[in-house]
Amino acid sequence: MPQFAYKAKAESGAALQGVIEAADRSQALRQLKAMGYYLLALDERRLDQSWREQLRSAFGARIRPRDVALLTRQLASLLEAGLLVAESLRILARQCENLALGRLVEALAARVEGSKSLSAAMAEHPRVFSPQYTSIIRAGEEGGMLPESLTRLADHLEADVKFREQVRSALAYPAFLCISGVAVVAILLTFVIPRFLSLFAALGQDLPLPTRILIATSSFMATWWPVILMGLLVLIFGCVQLLRTRQGRLGWHRAKLNLPVIGQVSHKAEMAVFSQTFAALIGSGVRVVQALEISAETLGNRHLSERVGRLAEAVRQGKSIHQAMDKQEVFPVVLVSMTAVGEQTGQLDDLVARAAEVLREESQRAIQRLTMLLEPALIVMLGGLVALIVAAILLPIFRSSALVQ
Repeated sequence: MPQFAYKAKAESGAALQGVIEAADRSQALRQLKAMGYYLLALDERRLDQSWREQLRSAFGARIRPRDVALLTRQLASLLEAGLLVAESLRILARQCENLALGRLVEALAARVEGSKSLSAAMAEHPRVFSPQYTSIIRAGEEGGMLPESLTRLADHLEADVKFREQVRSALAYPAFLCISGVAVVAILLTFVIPRFLSLFAALGQDLPLPTRILIATSSFMATWWPVILMGLLVLIFGCVQLLRTRQGRLGWHRAKLNLPVIGQVSHKAEMAVFSQTFAALIGSGVRVVQALEISAETLGNRHLSERVGRLAEAVRQGKSIHQAMDKQEVFPVVLVSMTAVGEQTGQLDDLVARAAEVLREESQRAIQRLTMLLEPALIVMLGGLVALIVAAILLPIFRSSALVQ
């Protein structure tokens, strides 16, 4: 989409300049007018980028959580140094290596210079700044503690990014083993085994049972692989459509929590995310009920999200948080006990944050134990399966050699 560089004045009389994206010049004029700007100059921006900038623009357009965490930390540092919000955003926009994030920060600066609050400007981009994020910013603005809120938010985002990367890196190798093993077995059965059929026929003897089973499986896959592939695609499509429904997604998420080992790991990880989010919100001045409602939306498991929603409703009706947690039966004991102490001592955010650290450490240890057991088990299973296939191929050859001797 074309970009237009503009110079304008806000209703307050402040001079503004920036870049806006629009389909054409008239649409850019309408957008600037809707913002309440008095336009002084508007020129289409020429995109004479170098090949490196073009590659960064093409492949670095996605704004990652790590980018948002770094932006939050830098913005907190600039505000603590005494700079104004708009000025800080302009500085960060020039420093952003991610071009998409740089354009977004530049747009935020323009909105703030146009007499809009930072939280309201960020709320216009929900894909980048979550409701949890904007709520913490809004609470910091209302309480006059925006730098402190940004620092707390940066701590939360960095811890969340680190935790998710550790989970992904721990599960990457087992996932690679599964995919590569299934691919090797499928190639053997579909393309390699059929080449031995003429050899087996030339032997002119009854084949062993493992070899007959292998040949039957290979013949079926070689003949019907398009049907098998189509069936898998239909199955995947049906599962995706089912998971898009509320009941289907809720049922799957409830069943996932009941899986042995994996369910416990998933439950602890989700509760760690909930605890950290809840602590960050109430520590920034967000009301407890609103903090619970926002925290519920950050959970990936819909079953747990509904339980947190019920928790918010119970607290709204006058129950204490730890008593309402006890009734839901999905909250870990350490979180319930820390919440009870926090309510009694007035240090709810600190103690819930400590509970989040405990749950995160427990989930990390559980993931490490799971991967330590899963990796050798997968290697043994896949190696044994390949060994059985090779043995089924070589068995009739060895038997024929013995008969000749």
